[in-house]
Amino acid sequence: MRIIFVAVLILLSPSITFGANELVGKVVSVIDGNTFELETENKELYKIILYGIDCPEMGQPFSEAAKAQLEKLILKQTLTVTVQGKNRYGIRQGYFVNKNRVDPRNILLKNGLAWTAEQNSIQDLEDLRLEAMVLKVGIWTEDEPVPPWIYRRTQSMLQPKSS
Repeated sequence: MRIIFVAVLILLSPSITFGANELVGKVVSVIDGNTFELETENKELYKIILYGIDCPEMGQPFSEAAKAQLEKLILKQTLTVTVQGKNRYGIRQGYFVNKNRVDPRNILLKNGLAWTAEQNSIQDLEDLRLEAMVLKVGIWTEDEPVPPWIYRRTQSMLQPKSS
């Protein structure tokens, strides 16, 4: 009987998100061009990565522009994020449309401020990336732009190894 009672409490608890694929909250900070923090009404803080895109890392060309664009689009807004899973570091990945019914991934890609995901890219997003590439906007003005996943791997190889 006690097990059933505990199970019911867990299932009814609004702060537990077993099986939930949506988070509702206010954007309290933008970390980089595709990562932000969402605070729920329960004061829980979630780091969210935009699903399907990857923006330049801090230190790469256009990283500040990507971050500024995302801030302009979502900072201090209340959003409903559809969670698509977690990355290998346990950070939630998701997507949403803002209060103006705009998907910020589309804007970032159209302005040449993002790549599509390294693996399993979404065709609609890939079309926007290719369009920006042809128009030579943002990162596509560079002769040989370095994708953020390559940049991260290079940076990790430069870190001193512990013995």
